[in-house]
Amino acid sequence: MKTAYGHAAGGSVCITPEKGTAWGGMPLERNKNVDSDLLAHTAVYTDGNQIGAIISLDVTMIDRSYFLAIRELISIRSKIPVKNITIAANHVHLAPPLAPSWTYLNGTTIDHIYLEMITNRIAEMVKDSVDNLEPSIMFAGTVPTENLTYNRRYRTKTGKIKMIFSGQIDPKMAPDGPTDEELGYIYFESPTEKPIALITSFSAHNHVVGGSPVTGRPKPKYYHRDFGGRFGDVVRKNLGYSIPTVYLAGASGDTTWQNPNLSPPLDGEKAAWDIGERLGKFW
Repeated sequence: MKTAYGHAAGGSVCITPEKGTAWGGMPLERNKNVDSDLLAHTAVYTDGNQIGAIISLDVTMIDRSYFLAIRELISIRSKIPVKNITIAANHVHLAPPLAPSWTYLNGTTIDHIYLEMITNRIAEMVKDSVDNLEPSIMFAGTVPTENLTYNRRYRTKTGKIKMIFSGQIDPKMAPDGPTDEELGYIYFESPTEKPIALITSFSAHNHVVGGSPVTGRPKPKYYHRDFGGRFGDVVRKNLGYSIPTVYLAGASGDTTWQNPNLSPPLDGEKAAWDIGERLGKFW
């Protein structure tokens, strides 16, 4: 673990639309009975010379042009240099797409009113964080995870690569590469040990609630921040502070939480809490 001293602050804001279309063309709405809201989190840090912000969004993906526009507004309002601002979509499936991927395949379009709404909310969140910087100690390191990352791409005997789902493994096939069994973190707290903000990076695909249709599971009705979001909920519960939990989805293209030898859980929301608890136990 490494440590550093400076000033830090963070913030969180709800970015859930009341109604709309999620990635994959699913019509969803906000759940008013259970807190599954999509959130944006930021952590802002300065060593006295440079200042930067890292922001994570509970959206499926974000187009580079929108990323640049959001970053520009953040810079204008917060005075953080554009080059020191990072924005990441954490690939929640039950969330709006902000990039033209599945939108082309299923006929849905990007909601530009929603895009304008979250752009303003994120910019204000970062500005408020800059206005509330406080002395901090930064801790950086990794913690081990277990049975939460599996390579979902296997090499067939002919040399081709195949994405594997439950029950499709052939004993003659081997995973096409390794998996990362660690969760990386940067944690900020005050000199009096008050939590300020947490940044984490985990590689498994963030889609236990949404994702591909699961036989026997009801069709999704609500937006949901998935296990990356539930992980943040667990951290806040364990620490007893409502701190922002910036969640970076890592290099998740090849890795997933799903053991391809097992069937996926029928209750995706319960599974999200389970993964969140297993990741959040370190705080």
